[in-house]
Amino acid sequence: MRTNFTRALEAMSAQMVEMNRLVAGAVDGANRALGTADGSLAERVISGDDRIDAFYAEIEENAIELLARESPVARDLRLVVTSLQLSASLERTGDLARHVAELVRMRYPELTVPAPARPTIAEMGRLAHSLVQEAGDALATHRADAADRLETLDDSLDALHLKVFDIVREHITDTQEAVDLTLLSRYYERMGDHSVSVGRRVDYLVTGELDRPGDEAHVVTLPRTS
Repeated sequence: MRTNFTRALEAMSAQMVEMNRLVAGAVDGANRALGTADGSLAERVISGDDRIDAFYAEIEENAIELLARESPVARDLRLVVTSLQLSASLERTGDLARHVAELVRMRYPELTVPAPARPTIAEMGRLAHSLVQEAGDALATHRADAADRLETLDDSLDALHLKVFDIVREHITDTQEAVDLTLLSRYYERMGDHSVSVGRRVDYLVTGELDRPGDEAHVVTLPRTS
């Protein structure tokens, strides 16, 4: 019975690694579509999210079945529940990549990002992709120190998130452009948060200790507009 449980967990882990690979591809595709106003690529990112959602649904179903069949003890229960939390973070990151692509589709054939904000948004996209890749490496290798590196990258992403609000306030006069920039910045900032969450959960799986600060420590306080 224990061997079957271990095999089931290993299968779930492999599914999450593949799911993260798809999510990283979605973020990369959304970034490229955003930078070039590539409507076709945006459509592929949007449609590809169905596959990510299917992975999440399958992992959730397998986890529920495993819990019902094995009645795991505390440590094993932790492994299953943490796997569910990991896959939920990946699924949400895929949704955020889809949201970026949907903005590209809405503004096609024009570029979504106005010129003053392009370098900053492009760097946010690059950092978000790096965070997703780092989280995937942690998943694949069960590296217990992943959260430290991810939090450092996420701090840089948070700083750029704040910078976007300065750009909007100082350079953007069109209301729709301001809304688009605010949404894009928020999407990328949340991708970072979810990747940090993945890193913390991997730490927990490996060490059994969840002594990292909560997500609230990485909430960005927006500047006052009045």
